Amino acid sequence: MEYRNLNGLIDFRENKIFMRGEISMALLGFQKEFAELVRTGQKTQTIRTLRKYPVKVGERLYLYVGLRTKKCEKLGEGICTRIMEIQINKNSVVEVNCVLYPNIDHLDKRAHDDGFSSWEEMRDWFDKMHGIPFEGVLIKWYLVKGEDKHE
Repeated sequence: MEYRNLNGLIDFRENKIFMRGEISMALLGFQKEFAELVRTGQKTQTIRTLRKYPVKVGERLYLYVGLRTKKCEKLGEGICTRIMEIQINKNSVVEVNCVLYPNIDHLDKRAHDDGFSSWEEMRDWFDKMHGIPFEGVLIKWYLVKGEDKHE
């Protein structure tokens, strides 16, 4: 899909916008159940499947609910602070080249950071949506307002 504007060619590919051959931003869409947590800054990470055009540390993120629908709403903007390959298994979360989290306290913290109330809720959600084991990428950000100032 291509559009033209005053700044030049814009090309939408896999929720990234390319302008004049350079990546200018990444779009992240969230389900309604997570929207308020993203908007308020309580959820500042997401776990996604691997992308053809991966998000990079330092990249500006545009956070939405209802992407590609008439009810699309911007939740905020963030700056990516960390990218990490991750695997979710039945009883653990593995951060590739980092740490295995088999301890329930660590698992609950990881789940809470991602907007879930418990490890069991997160595991069951990923199992229902993607199947377990799940391999993907964890994207962390901080919210910005204006020119890269924390809200």
